[in-house]
Amino acid sequence: MLVCTIQEYMRTVKSDKKRPLSGLSAELTRRCNFKCGQCYCANPIKPYNPEEELRTDEWIRIFEQYADEQGLFLTLTGGEPLLRKDFKTLWRFLKQKGFLISLFTNGSLIDEKMVDFLAEWTPYELSITLYGASDETYERVTGHKNMFTRIMSTLEILSETGIPLEVKGVFTRLNIDDFDQVKSIGEQYCDLFRWDVDLIGAFPCSSNKVQDIRLSPEECVELEARVRIRNQELLNRIKNWQPAAPPNGKRSAFTCNIGKSSAYIDCYGGMHPCLPLESVSYDLRQGSLEEGWHEAIPKMIRDFPLAPGPCQTCDAFELCGQCVAFALLEGCSPTGPVPFRCRLAKARAKQYGLSHRIKSLADV
Repeated sequence: MLVCTIQEYMRTVKSDKKRPLSGLSAELTRRCNFKCGQCYCANPIKPYNPEEELRTDEWIRIFEQYADEQGLFLTLTGGEPLLRKDFKTLWRFLKQKGFLISLFTNGSLIDEKMVDFLAEWTPYELSITLYGASDETYERVTGHKNMFTRIMSTLEILSETGIPLEVKGVFTRLNIDDFDQVKSIGEQYCDLFRWDVDLIGAFPCSSNKVQDIRLSPEECVELEARVRIRNQELLNRIKNWQPAAPPNGKRSAFTCNIGKSSAYIDCYGGMHPCLPLESVSYDLRQGSLEEGWHEAIPKMIRDFPLAPGPCQTCDAFELCGQCVAFALLEGCSPTGPVPFRCRLAKARAKQYGLSHRIKSLADV
């Protein structure tokens, strides 16, 4: 048997002449038993039709093609992926293929049988989002009674199995008062509690309006400043940073590593370079993962219609977290500006004493 470390694997894949596809996220379904207001894909406008989602054999074909690409990391997400009747069938197949699988779930459907199953077919990581620290908060966020008690019981059982756990949080006006308690609970089960507050807008298919319950930029920064780890992350990011004009006076509108090593597949077979950039899509029902990754997706990114915008020359660009996908989900131009992100940059600049160094913030 050939055994290698993850580091050795990454070096091997990167040395390949082709663009490596080392990470894949698979949205098994958009169905969810929770009705959370911050979810970008919940409550679709059109009625759910199970016949439109990828069948078991279609998912297996895609995963086999991912194995052919020497892929290793795989995240199963949703919606709630455990709602798939073929979840165990798909999971066994993926484990037998040797993928390192992370499972994103709300935890509500993990019963004793599922715990035993996951203990036998162990995930690389089991990631559960905690939506509050009481049954009352959970009902306010998810629409379910007594759910906090149920989730806590599940976490206790899971922690005894040795399954690698991650407990993370998403906070809005509906549950922000529980932040300290949720953070404390999360730190009991994992080394690093991850959380989000500066949420992106909703997909066009969603009837939810994230903007209605999202914290204000000023509230986001106030919370960041009082959490030591998050505060240090931001300090490290801006350490020795000097606002300066980018080469040729403009930046690329795509500032991340979009389409470089990972992709996202929705439950209908659409392949995207990242989750929120839904408008860049390749139909895997009509083509192959190889063609989508090596030809179609790169071309769509290159041809993406982008006119020069104010965000490309803004001195506060490194503070706002802006990207093309976020702008589109906020109903703005792809190159901005996005009012929420501008205010976030201004608040961060004030918090870290950078306001006097950023000229363009005077107009925010």
